[in-house]
Amino acid sequence: MKIAIFSLNKSKLEKHIVTIKSYLSNISDMPDIILAVGGDGTFLAAEHAFPGVPKFLVKDGSICNKCEIDSLDEALKRIITRKFYVADFNKIRAEFNNYKLEAANEISIRNIEPTHAIRFKVKVNEKQLSHQFIGDGLVVSTAFGSQGYFRSITKMFFNDGYGLAFNNVTINHEPILLPDFKIEVMITRGSAYLVADNNLDVKIMHDGDVVT
Repeated sequence: MKIAIFSLNKSKLEKHIVTIKSYLSNISDMPDIILAVGGDGTFLAAEHAFPGVPKFLVKDGSICNKCEIDSLDEALKRIITRKFYVADFNKIRAEFNNYKLEAANEISIRNIEPTHAIRFKVKVNEKQLSHQFIGDGLVVSTAFGSQGYFRSITKMFFNDGYGLAFNNVTINHEPILLPDFKIEVMITRGSAYLVADNNLDVKIMHDGDVVT
């Protein structure tokens, strides 16, 4: 089984050099599995770099809610001896103009200027929600990511399906939970960032722009 070791901070791997050298024959640029060494953000970055390849998370001094182990050597041993299982999670895809963004945790739309709210309209499964929203934006979350940004806004999380949370809007709207849905968001005033997880490839939306 071929393994790639991924970290947002390469210097963090220096302390693991001896361990890594012991498994060099298993290290590959075309991996069957990724060892993500760090925290939750490292996992998201690893998924962006190697979409769909299974990730084994190793905690290394960071917040890592999905980590079960903090030893790189033990993680490598488990992979080599196949003492693990693979759990599948659904992702979200956003389509905006000619761009497609994928997220394991959430797709976020957020006002660019902190001194100005954005105005936006939302359709859920082709049905227009009753009023225009004014606020900081919204978050569409997977169950996998619902204990992150979604929970920060709503103070709740969920285990199945998807969730839509309205971020600091002037007219309160409860989060929407559905097993699956198609959401269409139109910016009617202001400029907003369109973001997938912690991907630095941020898109900018303006008046009249629509994302699905």
